Amino acid sequence: MSMTDRIEMVREFMDAFQASTDPKLWESLVAEEAGETEDAVVALYKELSDLEYVLCGLFVTSDGAVPSHDITSRLERLDRAVQQLAESTSALRDVAFGIVHHSNMSKLGADGKPIRREDGKVLKGPNYQPAEPTLKVALFGRLSHQFR
Repeated sequence: MSMTDRIEMVREFMDAFQASTDPKLWESLVAEEAGETEDAVVALYKELSDLEYVLCGLFVTSDGAVPSHDITSRLERLDRAVQQLAESTSALRDVAFGIVHHSNMSKLGADGKPIRREDGKVLKGPNYQPAEPTLKVALFGRLSHQFR
């Protein structure tokens, strides 16, 4: 997916939601999202370190025995997803962008128009589909929920 494709998807969103064309608003949104991304990266590294820490604990407490199949299978899926993230796989980024766009577009009301609060904030419509479950499937596969 090219940057032009991404821009066209955002134009579709902006048209459908009659989004503001004020660059100052979009600059503030960029700053907000950048902060959230930084927090997410920190949280990811913290959680990866926690996982490695408890894996070391499992290794110590089991005299180096191989973990159960359930644990190793989940760790292999996690390792693949983290490796894809680390490599910034273009195809995976394209999939994620498309999933987020689909989620954003699903906020429209049943009549295909945005639903707004009195202050103008866009509310989620009745057909809203959050991006996270679909992203989880894209990153970890359909079986990721089995070992929770």
